[in-house]
Parts: sequence; structure tokens; C-alpha cells
Amino acid sequence: MARRLRILHVVLSLCFLVSLSGTKAYVPESPWIQSGKIKDAILFGKQMDTIRYNSVLDACALKKDLELFPYGDGTDIGERGLNLSGGQKQRIQIARALYQDVDIYIFDDPFSAVDAHTGKHIFQVCFSYPLHIIGLLN
Repeated sequence: MARRLRILHVVLSLCFLVSLSGTKAYVPESPWIQSGKIKDAILFGKQMDTIRYNSVLDACALKKDLELFPYGDGTDIGERGLNLSGGQKQRIQIARALYQDVDIYIFDDPFSAVDAHTGKHIFQVCFSYPLHIIGLLN
């Protein structure tokens, strides 16, 4: 863990020396999810764009999970809500980053908490193709 943080620090330091311009989204290895509704955790204050939202749910393999939750994406999570697995938290965190529509995405081991099949899906959809082809970027 410490080694990865050092590598990430060096990479980020180099990036900022090069002066990255544009908006950024960072997805840490340990997922951070705010208590509230799943939809709010993904939108994170942005306006709802149904087409984009559904594309992000597909890309992050979240639709099957949401079908199992009592209120879908309206299900409360956190202290007074449903407890999520580490993989579900990580996928919600990736979905939040993708929904933000930023210029630069920084991922720190986004597959650490997801199973191999789901990780392969996310990699193929999110990282193997330009995001505008799958409808995630304009």
C-alpha cells in the first residue's frame, strides 16, 4: 500500500509539474461513499441526465445490483441504510467519477474490490474504448 501511494505521489507530482489543465476526477483504492441514496452518491450534486446516468450504470455493472435493492437507486446506503459490499462501493465510486464528465480521470487500483468478471467488464467498457464512443463523453 505504501509503495503504491509513493508511486501515485510521484505520478501526480510529475503530472502537476507538467501542468495538467482541465477538470479532474480521482478514484482512490479505498472507496468513499457518503450516506444517502445511491442515486445521490453517483450524481454528487450534478443535474440528472437519464441517458448519461444509464450509460454509467451499464459501464459500472450496477444495474443488476440496483434491481436487487428494495428501492433501486433510491435505496439509502450508509449509517441508516443498506450495507454495501466493497465491490459495490467501488463501482458506485467509479460511476460517480464517470458521471462527472471531466477531462482527466485518475484511478488508484479501481479493481481491488471487484471480482474478476466485473473488473473485466469495467476495464473493457471504461478503459479500452474512448469514452465518447460508449456515450460517456460528449
